[in-house]
Amino acid sequence: MSPTSRRTRGAFTLIELLVVIAIIAILIGLLVPAVQKVREAAARTQCLNNLKQIGLALHNHHDTYKAFPSGGVVYLEESNYATPSALGSTTPASYRTQAWGWAYQILQYLEQNNVWAMGVSNGVVAKSTVISVYVCPSRRGPMVDQNWFHCDYAGNGGSNTNPGSNTATSPNGSAAAGQGDKNPTGVIVMNFASDDYIKSVAGFITNTTPQPIPASAGMTNVVRMASITDGTSNTMFVGEKFISPKYYQPGNTGSGYRFQWGDLNGYTAGVGWDQIRYGRWSPMQDNNFMYYDACYDPTLASPRVCTGAPNTVDMFGGAHAGGTPAVVCDGSVKLISYSISRPMMQNLTNRSDGNVIDWSQVEG
Repeated sequence: MSPTSRRTRGAFTLIELLVVIAIIAILIGLLVPAVQKVREAAARTQCLNNLKQIGLALHNHHDTYKAFPSGGVVYLEESNYATPSALGSTTPASYRTQAWGWAYQILQYLEQNNVWAMGVSNGVVAKSTVISVYVCPSRRGPMVDQNWFHCDYAGNGGSNTNPGSNTATSPNGSAAAGQGDKNPTGVIVMNFASDDYIKSVAGFITNTTPQPIPASAGMTNVVRMASITDGTSNTMFVGEKFISPKYYQPGNTGSGYRFQWGDLNGYTAGVGWDQIRYGRWSPMQDNNFMYYDACYDPTLASPRVCTGAPNTVDMFGGAHAGGTPAVVCDGSVKLISYSISRPMMQNLTNRSDGNVIDWSQVEG
């Protein structure tokens, strides 16, 4: 056969090239969602592992002090915060007299002894130190703003079905809207006992030098293992908190705050929605509609009246699909469904109401 009689293969035709491109596009379209699902599954697993470590730390605290850590003394914004350092002398004060909240109090059980001790000697550095176990990998990454590291998890403050009653008045004179319930039903609760004491600590609030909490405070809200009469397997410990994605980063929320309510302050904050959430509402997946926007966003129609329910940001939630990660008081980790009913969520966050938990209605 002569060379000239051979047929040579030319380049791809345009149609063939388009077919190949289309096939590649289809394969990428199928692959990307699968990769995203794998990443989210890994992030959810990491989040649950974070909570597992937090639960173990809370139990180690109980082993040491025969009580769970407290929620701290007061909720105040950073601009008014009374204790630039943790209370204590050479070592931090215990849960009974510590102004800083539970997430600081358990640092020594999270292999963060240096940061825990630094709370007394260098509070600014301690407050701004990133604690990786407090970061949800599905959210925004470690957030440090104005020398305060923000925590993605919150302790269970209780069912708080009627926050208007039994609500302590905060030391700056304003009602804390359920952030200071005098008779909390949760596990991480305030470490003061009465309105009278709270109203009497103006000196504590305004004094630039950290002041010890006097024994006369009469701390009665100590929560021990025996306090959880519903059983440790039926009571929530700590869970991921709801944060609106549009406020993941600092900026003006319309009310003048850099972040949303419930994420204004960092991990050392005392009693407040920043570090303690309640079960009076079902948990909610992070979304861009904030229920207090109608009150505080000047771009919305007037009169700016809070509408919708809930009209607060005291609920649990998270960036994960399906439910909010949480650790239960027995140390097990769960994914609490966003579709859990309000009564069941209230049962789960109340340590001693005697109601039965149906886990088939709880887990996502």
